[in-house]
Amino acid sequence: MYSNMITITTTNFFKFKLAFVAFVCIIFITTNLLAQPSVRALKKYMDAAKNGSFKPAPSAIFKDDKNAEKLINASTEFLTDSTDRIRSKAYNIYNIEIIEIHNLTKNKLGNMVDADTPHIDKLAKLVGYLNITSASNSLKAILATNTHYKNKWAVRLALARMDDQEAIDYLTNKLETAPVGDNFIYDIIPDLIYTRQKPIFEFIEGIIQSEELNCQSADPDSDAKILCGYRVLEYIAYSIESFPVTVDEYGVAVINDYENTLLNVRRWFENNPNYQLNINVY
Repeated sequence: MYSNMITITTTNFFKFKLAFVAFVCIIFITTNLLAQPSVRALKKYMDAAKNGSFKPAPSAIFKDDKNAEKLINASTEFLTDSTDRIRSKAYNIYNIEIIEIHNLTKNKLGNMVDADTPHIDKLAKLVGYLNITSASNSLKAILATNTHYKNKWAVRLALARMDDQEAIDYLTNKLETAPVGDNFIYDIIPDLIYTRQKPIFEFIEGIIQSEELNCQSADPDSDAKILCGYRVLEYIAYSIESFPVTVDEYGVAVINDYENTLLNVRRWFENNPNYQLNINVY
């Protein structure tokens, strides 16, 4: 009986000791992270965003090249947040300048590429944008797994962004039979623009030049169909150098007169067949 009590007590003691050590480690790591002003700024920014704030990320996050690794570690907790908006902001933090601080961070991202990585679709596109070609084989390996189709689609987009010809051919072949309508414009066009590949942009240009009325009017009280090119203008403007559509500081197209803007853009494409794509933005 006493032997059993001693065993139970000893077991509980070791469980307590293990829990205590884990607790101390968490406190140490958290304290170490929050000791950095840039990390505190990141935490404050994300907490404010959770409460509905739309303020831009503080510049301190993007100027602290000495604590890039700590910033990366601090932001990972938000990558699995239950709110889409917060997860998106967390990826944007990676996406903008933290990733650009030094190559070690890029290598870390490249090493994270795996079918089992949470939100691999977003990570893959981030890797493609940053042109981490060392992760190409890891991306291609995902295509051979049973992962969800959306992940494989994102992988092909990422490979296309990095000039992988097989991925570009796959996408252009898919586009040959794609039905163009509202769902296509809203769901697929942003992905196609992300690739920054001329053969794919030629397809998008075709939609802009088309006279087919395949999209629904923005007026909820109207059943009239409109040109899908109007919608494409809203997405494409930031991605082409010297494009004749103004964008605001967030890259959103500023269009007051859609009919004249569409006509101007059509003429611009005809007069500028060798236009350059802006690869410096996502």
